[in-house]
Amino acid sequence: MWVALRGYPLKLGEKVKITAKTDTYVSTPWGAAITIAAGEEMEVGDDLGYECIQAGCTEIKDVTPEPKPEPEPEPKPKKAALKKKEADS
Repeated sequence: MWVALRGYPLKLGEKVKITAKTDTYVSTPWGAAITIAAGEEMEVGDDLGYECIQAGCTEIKDVTPEPKPEPEPEPKPKKAALKKKEADS
């Protein structure tokens, strides 16, 4: 299930990496609480991560470059086309 929070599409049930510019304390209505030191990266569950984002933390996205596909080799000319070129010359 996907959710959009402040324009960020997030998938439920995943881990979220977060960080904060200042020391931040985040608590939830169900009793969970977390303190994030300034500049510290933390990996939390998505539910607590959404609460942290709402409290002013930022999500760290893992950006791994996709490998470039190797170019396909040019196809060899067919024998009939080669014979036609030779005949025209």
